[in-house]
Amino acid sequence: MNKGHAVFYAVDDTPQYVCFAQKSIETIRQFDGHTPIVLFVFGDIKPPLERFARRLRVTVKPMPRQAKELGTFLKWLALAEMHEYPTVLFADADTAFFESPASLFSKYRARDFYAREEICTSATEPYTFILGEVQKNQMNQPELSRVAKKVGARALPIFNTGLMVFNRSSHVRAVSALPLIETLRQKFKSGEWAYPSTNLRIADEVCMSLAFGTLPDFAWGLLTRKDAPWYAEWKGRDVDSPGLVIHTWTHFYVGFCHDFFGERGLKQLRSRVQALSAS
Repeated sequence: MNKGHAVFYAVDDTPQYVCFAQKSIETIRQFDGHTPIVLFVFGDIKPPLERFARRLRVTVKPMPRQAKELGTFLKWLALAEMHEYPTVLFADADTAFFESPASLFSKYRARDFYAREEICTSATEPYTFILGEVQKNQMNQPELSRVAKKVGARALPIFNTGLMVFNRSSHVRAVSALPLIETLRQKFKSGEWAYPSTNLRIADEVCMSLAFGTLPDFAWGLLTRKDAPWYAEWKGRDVDSPGLVIHTWTHFYVGFCHDFFGERGLKQLRSRVQALSAS
C-alpha cells in the first residue's frame, strides 16, 4: 500500500452525509485505484457501508459519537489519526473528483498547507458575487485582529476547510494547534470573546485559521478556483470546468448531483440513504 499520501473523510453516521462521502469516494476510484482512502465515522457503521468499503478498498474507522454541534469540527479529531502518512488530503463529503488526487498532490507540494480562502472573508474584498447575487463580507476584521493579538497569531486567510492538503507531515504539527481550536470554540460559544463573523457555520474555519497562525514556520498557499472550484462558481459560469475536484456545499448537493450524475445519480443517492436508514 502507498504510504506516501492518503485521502480522508470525517462524517457522523447521518445517512445523508455517509452517502455523500460514498459518492465522493466513487469519483476518486474512477481514476485512482491505489491511493489509500480513510473514512472516519463518528457513530455506528452499518452493513451497507461495510460492503461498500470492501468493494472500493476503503478503510473505515469507527470514532466515538460526538455532539451535533461539533459536526464541522470532526475533521480535526480525525486529523490526529492520520500521522502515518506524510501527505494527506482532507475532503468534505460533498466533493467530487474529476482526476486522481495525485494531481492535487503533485501540483500543490511546495508549501506545508493548501486550501481555498473561504468565500466572503477576504480583508480586501467587501463584496462577492455568488450566482449573480451580491454577498457582503461576513468577517469583522477589527474583531478578528483583536482575537489574533490575544492568542499571538499572525494574520492568515480564513481557509475553507472543505479541501485541505497537508504536506511534509505538517498535519502532525497542525494537531498541536487543536487545543487552541477548542479553546477558541468555547470562548466564542460562551460569549467570553466576541465571535468575529456574522456566519456561525464557519466557526471551525475561523478557529482553525487563528490557531494555524500561531504555528511557527507554517508555510501556506491557496488552492486555485480553477483547480478546486465551488459548485456555485461552476453553476454561475465563473469557471469553465469543474477542475480537479469540486466542492458543492450541502445546500446545493441535489442540484449538483442532478447536473453531474443525472436522474440515475439522484435515484442511487435516495436508495443508499434509505438502505442506511433501514439498517
